[in-house]
Amino acid sequence: MALCQGCGLDKKLIKAHAIPESFFVKMRSEHGAPKLMTDVRGTYPKKSPIGVYDNQILCRDCEDRFEEVDDYAQKLLLQSDDNHEKLIIRGKLIGYKVKDADYRKLKLFFISVLWRASLSKQKFYERIN
Repeated sequence: MALCQGCGLDKKLIKAHAIPESFFVKMRSEHGAPKLMTDVRGTYPKKSPIGVYDNQILCRDCEDRFEEVDDYAQKLLLQSDDNHEKLIIRGKLIGYKVKDADYRKLKLFFISVLWRASLSKQKFYERIN
């Protein structure tokens, strides 16, 4: 039992992900386990099959509050290739334009990722505040 950063109650905390696990699962299924890489001398790449999680942030009830926006973003950004328009400048792919996005849900998703990352004590997120 510990203090949940979401509801402020003393509850059992879970392995909460700032970047949803579903993003890593999708990448893993297509390219093998994603690797966390850095330019910090003496730190080497390591596989991260389910992403970076922190078991000191949220209880199950609070983590579940993010499910709708996490699922929406994962489907929109990783599964809907027909909804992405390639942006090409001088023959070079520079990005994608996503058509027909629910701006409110997508904005809440990115805000929630930043909020969760800012609470994490994991080294991966140490520069986010």
